[in-house]
Amino acid sequence: MKKIFSAFSTRIVRALIFLCGFSFLFSAGCVSPEGIVLGAVESDDDSLVGTQSESDGPRSIFPSDRAFYSEAQSWRTENPDPLMVELRNGDVDKLRQKNVDEYIGEVAKVINENAKNDFHKVKLINDIIVLTLDYDVDSYMSRKIPRQKYSDVLPKGRAVCDGFSAVFYKLCEETGIKCRYVRGYARGASVSLEKESSATLMTNHAWNIVTIDERDYLLDVTWNEGHITDGKPVKEYSTAWLFAYPEAFVCTHFPDNASDQLLEKTVSRTEFLNRPGLRPYFFDEVESWTGDFEKLVAADNGTLSYDFAQINKDVKFTCTVKSVDDSKVLENAHHFVQELDSPSKFLLSFPEAGNYKVQLFANHPEKTFYLGEFLVNAKVAGNVKFPKTFSNYGIANAGMVEAPVLGPLKKGTTVSFAVRTSRSFVAVLINDSAKEETSWNYLENKGDGLFVGNVAIPETATRVRVNVKEPGGRNFWSIAEYELE
Repeated sequence: MKKIFSAFSTRIVRALIFLCGFSFLFSAGCVSPEGIVLGAVESDDDSLVGTQSESDGPRSIFPSDRAFYSEAQSWRTENPDPLMVELRNGDVDKLRQKNVDEYIGEVAKVINENAKNDFHKVKLINDIIVLTLDYDVDSYMSRKIPRQKYSDVLPKGRAVCDGFSAVFYKLCEETGIKCRYVRGYARGASVSLEKESSATLMTNHAWNIVTIDERDYLLDVTWNEGHITDGKPVKEYSTAWLFAYPEAFVCTHFPDNASDQLLEKTVSRTEFLNRPGLRPYFFDEVESWTGDFEKLVAADNGTLSYDFAQINKDVKFTCTVKSVDDSKVLENAHHFVQELDSPSKFLLSFPEAGNYKVQLFANHPEKTFYLGEFLVNAKVAGNVKFPKTFSNYGIANAGMVEAPVLGPLKKGTTVSFAVRTSRSFVAVLINDSAKEETSWNYLENKGDGLFVGNVAIPETATRVRVNVKEPGGRNFWSIAEYELE
């Protein structure tokens, strides 16, 4: 896992390279990835150093049987079912405040009459709850949480995790789905990954397990409800935590009962604490990841590289690298080398020794998904710099720089650029202090979205940016910028 970039930098420059340039799911629950952890106590020990696993050795964090979950996960549509939207906005919803049990009966009737199978039933139950209940922020912040029985939270339309789980359980009961509660620890922001320790690993959350065709499946309807922005909960539908792989769940959820992990070989407390904080979306996009992948990774020479295989080749990855000490975002510390016919690479280089948090994202044409995070302890400064990328880098049609991969660029040289984009024009803009102007160097369209060209970098250059033209418009947008030497 820990390698020096020079061993493969020549290969990278020659290769066809796809470069990639959020929302944490806070939900109406006791804990959320971006939210507040209920009842957690931070440890006095804020060391980033992890402990060794109690198992015989590191095991793969990836699902052992993806095919088994394919039918269940086909219902993870990322969109609420229109029938449940109609139910939420129709006359049936008026029963919530008048007669809760009658409301439950009517909802269950609609689900039973329209569901294609039991997986569909669970999806519909998830949807009506997520559409109906909001996170009870006021009760949580006041530390005065009312009863969370289904008959208490439904009329109010507000709940914490116990209430979400209770309503889910009741609707499963009414629709013939075998269901049970699960309680345990879930990773959240008030016990951040770098502060997490055995002392913080206490019960703070509730979720559910359903049994379909004599097999168990995990779900967290609370975390499917939304996210938090600027300290405020925002409702945003998700199916990330619906029928997610057990291997994905145990990167964020540690149940009190080990059997509720649904793993053949359960994960110990110590092993859980060493796992990276990955979300189910990570396992939807990444098929394999070569090398030790833990919560805390040591970068002995200031650089890291990982090989990984993608499931969806159209997805572009990016990340944010932050200093743990001051939360400063590093602009040119990472790079993705995404290839179609060979393993892709994720490269990291840290400007100075220190502790860092790496947050991963997947850019789809319609949405960006947060994949999770891990920590890095850089022993020394790395000697590699990558181009700075901008917010639209890696999104649909914006463009990906294939060359050059590494920076800084040397003044007085000619550099070969390659950019892949569906946009109509690509230009390398050079600010020249001697001419007091910006030169526009258009790359040649070679077809299939590839633009190439050799660009001379004058000795008097002060800035080099790669720009792509806005589709159907007149504006150009910067996607990458290089340092100069």
